[in-house]
Formats: sequence, C-alpha cells, structure tokens
Amino acid sequence: MKDKCLLFSGMSEKKKMRAVIRNIGLLCVMLAIVLLVMYSPAKTYAYPAFGATVEHSGTVGSAGAPWDLYSDGTLLVHAGTINWNSGASPWNAHASDVERIIFTGPIVTGPNLRGLFAMLPNMETINLAVLQT
Repeated sequence: MKDKCLLFSGMSEKKKMRAVIRNIGLLCVMLAIVLLVMYSPAKTYAYPAFGATVEHSGTVGSAGAPWDLYSDGTLLVHAGTINWNSGASPWNAHASDVERIIFTGPIVTGPNLRGLFAMLPNMETINLAVLQT
C-alpha cells in the first residue's frame, strides 16, 4: 500500500514513528513556552497605567517630597526629602485607593518613617530601594 502522506514517503515505520514523536515533542515545547509567556506572574507593567489621571496630590510633610495618587491605584512619590514624624500618612484619607507605591527618584529620609506606609489595605507592591536613610 502506498503512503498517502508525502512527508513520510520512502521512510521505514520506525523512522515515521520517530518523526511523529519528535514533532509532537516540539509542539509540546512550543505550547509550554506560549503558556508560560501568557500566564507568567512576573509580567512587567507600566505604572501609572495609560489614561490614569491624578486624583489626589500633596507633599510628605511641609516642603517634603511631592506625591500624586492616580486613578489606577498608583501612588508616585517624587524625589525629595521625607522627614516623617507625624501619625497618619499624608495619603491616609485615600489609603484604600493605594495599590502600589513607586518612588520616581532618590528619597532622603529623616530618622523616622513611622506610620508612613501603614494602614494601606490594598497595597500590593512598594520598592524601598531608593530610600536613602
């Protein structure tokens, strides 16, 4: 009986099986890569999100670092000085809106930051690497 598939014409049964298994293996690897890329939790996002607007802003203390709270839950704290010794944070009135804190530049801190990042029930991420204590 003649092979109906030109791909396998002239191949022994053993070679045909190897080719099929190899192709199935390659398809599995490609599918795994696609799924990893699609469902990877380590996705990089740009914040604030495109179209997000500033809903609240202020400074951390008098003449402290300025901050902006965007509609997507991003709190941007801009470069400056934070010498915090008060109780509630300057964004405390909007604490449930804060999902992430991003520092846009170096922050020089005073001896106390007590309560500055407390009571933020929906906060997911904060990067404290730019704080110069």
